[in-house]
Amino acid sequence: MINKTIINKSIINKSIINKDAINKSMIILLLMMSAYSQKSMAQCHSNKNELSAQYQVSNDNLQGKIARQQVTLLRHKNDIVYQYHNQEMSEYWHQQKNGLITLTRYFDHDKQGIAYQAGEIKSKQSWQQINELISPTLREKMQLLSSRENACQVEQKFQLIDGKNEILLTWMPQLNLVKHLTIITPTQIKQWQLLELTTSSEKIAEQFMQWQHYKTTDYADVGDNEDDPFLAKMINLGFVEHAASGFYRADGGVFK
Repeated sequence: MINKTIINKSIINKSIINKDAINKSMIILLLMMSAYSQKSMAQCHSNKNELSAQYQVSNDNLQGKIARQQVTLLRHKNDIVYQYHNQEMSEYWHQQKNGLITLTRYFDHDKQGIAYQAGEIKSKQSWQQINELISPTLREKMQLLSSRENACQVEQKFQLIDGKNEILLTWMPQLNLVKHLTIITPTQIKQWQLLELTTSSEKIAEQFMQWQHYKTTDYADVGDNEDDPFLAKMINLGFVEHAASGFYRADGGVFK
């Protein structure tokens, strides 16, 4: 006959083991929930003037040819940068205290740049358009289709139909940020899709500090330094000219 005391002890030991396993699982679950909560809170309290947004930009000519590139929008204090990863070029926009806007084109491979003063910039975009990617005037013309809260960020969907052209926009108003932008015309479809959003002020500040260490040449002085190998290369590639819009399509052309 099996000893009842042994059976009871076995049941008790199994019960203790099961409770320990449950307690450990609960602790792990609570830690995971805490980490997720902290991450969500960080996203909720992110600063719209301190962020890095990486986009997949595509241009479909509707004839089977699709060009793609990665573009990152960075905001830091009074500075905005568009990184065009395919071209290894970054466009650094700065708004001065008097409201004037300057632009420096940094060529990351060469760690050099060409600086344009306000009067040397061909296009006259507002600071808000540079900051937000899409013209605020255009956004005001669009019809709001829906608005919903995703995690702790509000997402608004807009649409504008103008003849044969259509623009679809997913907008994050708390960050003044484009999440998705589609421009449809009879000849092509352009899209900007947000892939990754970073709100770490330290990482963003470090990236901006790297550009500050690049050697720069004023656009006005380029003609006096054509013997410089870097400037000669930029002239041959067509980069040294009055700055265009600062926004580039996936095929490398100006994004208007």
